Amino acid sequence: MKLKLVEREGKHFYEDDSGLSLLSVTTILNVLNPYAGVRKAVLEDNADIGSQVHAIIKRLAEGDYIHEWYYLDKRIRNSVSAQDRWCRQTRYKPRRAETIVANLDDVYAGTEDGDGGIPAGHIIVDWKTGGVLVTHFFQIAAYFVAHLKTFRREKLVGACIVYLDKETGRPHPYSLTPETLYDYYDGFLAIMGINNKSEKIRTEVETWKLTS
Repeated sequence: MKLKLVEREGKHFYEDDSGLSLLSVTTILNVLNPYAGVRKAVLEDNADIGSQVHAIIKRLAEGDYIHEWYYLDKRIRNSVSAQDRWCRQTRYKPRRAETIVANLDDVYAGTEDGDGGIPAGHIIVDWKTGGVLVTHFFQIAAYFVAHLKTFRREKLVGACIVYLDKETGRPHPYSLTPETLYDYYDGFLAIMGINNKSEKIRTEVETWKLTS
């Protein structure tokens, strides 16, 4: 199964050539409107920085050298430095970066930022450059379960959300045990149910508008 990310009407799906279509974790969580009240310009700036930071972290995980380092925005360099500091503090060794994971049982997919090893074992990691929100804990729980279903021979000992402070260059980690992640996963499934019900209502309202 080879999934690719597609966008339709502002929503993200993961699809393959067989017709399989899985709603993305981030689209599901958007039903909570986590960025309500934040100015569009701020969101776009944070998204741009976050995209560049994630791309550089992926390149570093794959053994690349960042030749343009000193030409980068200071906030990007600070974020990457924070990631490097956390890796050294925890002795984290990356295994993969930007990996698509899917849960066919509960019908969703997403792209986890990274997974790798620490002395305690194998974990997944989510890098955040714009702060940590409540929804991010549901997000990483969904990735945790999907990772185990995608890579069935692997065992995870936990997960970590790491806020990469782009102003100070310091990491702020939130470590999560499997027990906590499964608890948050129940919350994610509840949010998924709200999203599915909301979509059903929207469809019914649009149908009513067309026929009335």
